[in-house]
Amino acid sequence: MPPDPPDDERTCPHHCEPDGMIRWQQPRPDGQGGTELAVMELPCPAGHAESWRYPAAERDRVVNAGESIRLPGVTDAVNQLPAGLAELITDIYRRAGNND
Repeated sequence: MPPDPPDDERTCPHHCEPDGMIRWQQPRPDGQGGTELAVMELPCPAGHAESWRYPAAERDRVVNAGESIRLPGVTDAVNQLPAGLAELITDIYRRAGNND
């Protein structure tokens, strides 16, 4: 069950309305070379709305039991040395006189 939405005495740090929605106006193209104000809304991330989910850009940061935290990416691929390369680098390093 979601937390109670803010009332007149309590305020939400996300400035949601009593129905748990955050609303604002944002300019967008009107298709005729001008702009118009569009009313945007988002469920409160503090859980005051009936449902909420992370935006697509942040879903890899959500930890769900039994699921991977994120998919492997380019950085993971770069950090993986091919088989035998670590031994080769160590051997070259030692032959150069660095026996640490």
